[in-house]
Amino acid sequence: MNGDLSFLATLPLKADIEGKLLAVHGALHPEIGCEIVRLDNDESRALSFEALVAHPSGARICACGHTHEIAIHEYRNGRIVLRVEDDVSLRDDAYYLINPGRVGAPRGTDSRATYMIVDLARRTARVRHVAYDTSLPFAATRKAGLAPRFRFVPTPLRGAIKSGLRAVRLGHTVHG
Repeated sequence: MNGDLSFLATLPLKADIEGKLLAVHGALHPEIGCEIVRLDNDESRALSFEALVAHPSGARICACGHTHEIAIHEYRNGRIVLRVEDDVSLRDDAYYLINPGRVGAPRGTDSRATYMIVDLARRTARVRHVAYDTSLPFAATRKAGLAPRFRFVPTPLRGAIKSGLRAVRLGHTVHG
């Protein structure tokens, strides 16, 4: 495991894939701390779109993660639009922030794994959902001490529970 962590530590925070696609964990902006920024609101997405438009690679697509929420956001004519269809034709005159979702640690009520197939030659993005036994990866994650304690509770409610526990001084025992 230490070898895996050492390898992961050597990876760049931002990867330029042949000037066609940028890949980041959190957000394309800011320069420092981008790995912890969540693209979960229009303001943060607008900042990453600004960074994408200005990026010297000329890429028009940025793949990101961190929120565990599948999404294709399109920026065209000064507007950001969430594309909700599972098969999206990527326009030549638009920029995209794409989030393939998650394999583990689902957020919300849909526990299926999600992934995305991006075909740069055909300029398409296809969303896919796969049902799986969520208890298997969570058992290993929990054993390693990495899984949130209230993982099956929707995120807003989980935050309220943690806040309430902290208010009654039990917060030091609540993780995730």
